[in-house]
Amino acid sequence: MADVLIVDDEESIRNGLSNNLGWKSLGVDKVYLADSAIMALEVLKEHVVALVITDVKMPAMSGLDFIERAKMISPEIKFIILSGYAEFYYVKRAMKLHVIDYLLKPVNLNELMTLPEKHLGKAEHEATSFEIISANMIGDRKMSPMVRRCIKYIVENYSKPITLDGLADLFERNPSYVSYIFKQETGLKLFDYIAKVRVERAKELLRNSSLTINEIALQIGFEEYRSFVRVFKRETGLTPNEFMKTSKGQSKPSPKE
Repeated sequence: MADVLIVDDEESIRNGLSNNLGWKSLGVDKVYLADSAIMALEVLKEHVVALVITDVKMPAMSGLDFIERAKMISPEIKFIILSGYAEFYYVKRAMKLHVIDYLLKPVNLNELMTLPEKHLGKAEHEATSFEIISANMIGDRKMSPMVRRCIKYIVENYSKPITLDGLADLFERNPSYVSYIFKQETGLKLFDYIAKVRVERAKELLRNSSLTINEIALQIGFEEYRSFVRVFKRETGLTPNEFMKTSKGQSKPSPKE
């Protein structure tokens, strides 16, 4: 099941979209409503949402500025824009933000309903993959939306540098708070979890790719080969070279360990 957020400063539009689109038939569990971009950002900090339908022109913050901020909180969200404006500037900026559609008011409800149906299936598949990865490492634990988003961000960005300060800025929380809550809810220290995600990906590449061990280290986010070897052995009990030989049943030239 997926959740949806509707953002519009007109109550009649919010309620109309919430009540008239048959969300349950689309596999939507909850529909959140926000009358401003500021309120919508608060909703996204507390809840995991797959799709946002937003007006483009609202007081205090525009829908386009809101989308930029929202993507920092949760990059995987899909966006549909509703607008009374067909100006090229708005459409061009929406395209740069990878909005899935830009609909002009008054909205054709039949047309609008086809868009969530098309895109929520993909979001549900991505969520399922995320759940599998999380369950394999953390087990069946209940996690807050912030920790779930943190895990999803790590799973999708393990190949890039990840810092505690960067994650805290992303979710607009204190670094110590993020670290503490992550450990409390997952049973793992934040950077131990990052290491596990990277090692799991390294194991797949060692089994199935022709990359050298050094290339694999760089691809999964390790700038230093020796650091990769140390972390991999800590997690698996084997060096990457030993693991590769065991999994493939053959030797392969590799850097000296």
